[in-house]
Amino acid sequence: MMLQQQLPQQQQPPHNTWQQLALIRAHWDPSSHLCQFRHYFYNVVPPNEKHLYVRPPEQDEQLWNEAIRKNPDPNNLVPVLAVGYGDVLRRMDIQDQAAAIHRTKLAEIGERLSTIQQKHALGTLVKIEELRRRNIDLTQRLIRMLRCVQVLRYKGFPLDDNEEKLMQNLKSIEETNPEQLNNKLREIWGTLQHIKRKRQGLPEDSWQATSQEDVATIGQILAQEQEGIRHVVTTLSKDEEDAQTIEERLRSHIKRGARGRNSMLTGS
Repeated sequence: MMLQQQLPQQQQPPHNTWQQLALIRAHWDPSSHLCQFRHYFYNVVPPNEKHLYVRPPEQDEQLWNEAIRKNPDPNNLVPVLAVGYGDVLRRMDIQDQAAAIHRTKLAEIGERLSTIQQKHALGTLVKIEELRRRNIDLTQRLIRMLRCVQVLRYKGFPLDDNEEKLMQNLKSIEETNPEQLNNKLREIWGTLQHIKRKRQGLPEDSWQATSQEDVATIGQILAQEQEGIRHVVTTLSKDEEDAQTIEERLRSHIKRGARGRNSMLTGS
């Protein structure tokens, strides 16, 4: 009787060993619910689709709730269970593919940026330089017109209605320029007025050309003006046609004045 009781006890260890081996195998088997290699990762999803991701019925509710609680960004992330090394490798492959797509997109952006920079260097900068040159020329022409008008007034030639209108147009052009150009033009205008005041003591029948000192002063102001020309590109471009009209009429007036002086000299 004792021998029969000892026999099952001797057979029990092998039975427990097989159970332990089966349990170990189940712990490593991704298809087993006893698999110990389980981890929740998080996928990015659109916020309006987040409600579509719910716990699959085969997943443990407690583990799912814990993953929900540990979610670092509940508005944009949803938990995804990875079981075993196979799922981890698949996620790594997907991440590598996404990284490759990002690298390709970055390379495309780099090429586009390089193209834009080349276009800017070859096109925009050249155009800006051309506009800057044109505006310098227009500014100098406006200054010359101011000098011509003052010369006419110094010589005592009255301006008719059309010429007075041209003067008003010239002043309106001056007022529409940026503040920096206005300051420079006012400075030039003040210099011309100073020259006029210096000559007010001369006899009515005498007139002198601009002195070298005055020419040097105006030249210095014009040199300073070139530094601020970049700010008047748009305004002066729009006024180019008006400037040409004013210049042509002023030249016509100077010619008429010259003919008038010749007539007076001939008559005297």
